[in-house]
Amino acid sequence: MELDDFNTVINELTGLNENTWLSIRSHIGIIISRWARSERIETGWIATEDGIGDSEYIIKKVYSRFRHEVLSGKLRIDKYQEYKEVILKYTNEIVTGQFKGFYNLITVNDSVAWRRVNERLFIYAAKWLSDKKIVADVAREIFQESMLTFVEKIAAKKLCFETSRAFKSYYFRILELKTFEYYRKKMQHNKRSTEMELDHLLTPFEEERSEADDRYYYIEKAMHDSISKDERYILKHYYFHEEKLSNIAKALHISDGNCRLKKYHALRRIADICHRIEAMQLQSHIKE
Repeated sequence: MELDDFNTVINELTGLNENTWLSIRSHIGIIISRWARSERIETGWIATEDGIGDSEYIIKKVYSRFRHEVLSGKLRIDKYQEYKEVILKYTNEIVTGQFKGFYNLITVNDSVAWRRVNERLFIYAAKWLSDKKIVADVAREIFQESMLTFVEKIAAKKLCFETSRAFKSYYFRILELKTFEYYRKKMQHNKRSTEMELDHLLTPFEEERSEADDRYYYIEKAMHDSISKDERYILKHYYFHEEKLSNIAKALHISDGNCRLKKYHALRRIADICHRIEAMQLQSHIKE
């Protein structure tokens, strides 16, 4: 829809032009779809009077309400931006209100609701783990372990989520930790295997230092000891939860510029520590 044509479209709507109304319905679907992607909202995670809804249910509800209020004279809009804001307002009310019902189904272990969650989270987790070059079998194991922990946390009934975005973010924090645990175990296993093969060459002192030689041990300490809580929040939500820096800045009550600066300095400090660890390891190999 061209913005310059909006007033003409509105006049056709109030004149009950059905072809124009069909176009508006399609356009409402586009607006909702773009908004959901931008805000990382799951339009399929809503409870309805008849069960569980989807994006088509939302589009139908928003369209029906918009049409009724325009034709009844309750709603008067003159600008395209006003129209878009109204559509998103209706959408947000439906998604936010009916996600609560969906989450209630989750807490009572509704199989249909859990299946829908599992399907979506599997897609997101598979991409996230693939980007980290984790092979399919291991990725599937990490995903399943993360889901098991997720289910256990929710079963304890101590969690509350206002939106599907918050719900997904919590899962990804678990996935992130499980992935980190996998790397730690892998590094420790590789080190133990090496020590067993070269046991006759190692001194007791060197064996005691095995944890200190673990690169991931130092990187973990770098995250906790070398950067602030706000900086950790920024890195996790930017890289692991793919949030926009502007949204992260709002959550931390800082400016966008300050948020970018904190992210830059945190990455520099972690990079410096990683370089020092690599230098130490290289030096150690040269001595050996």
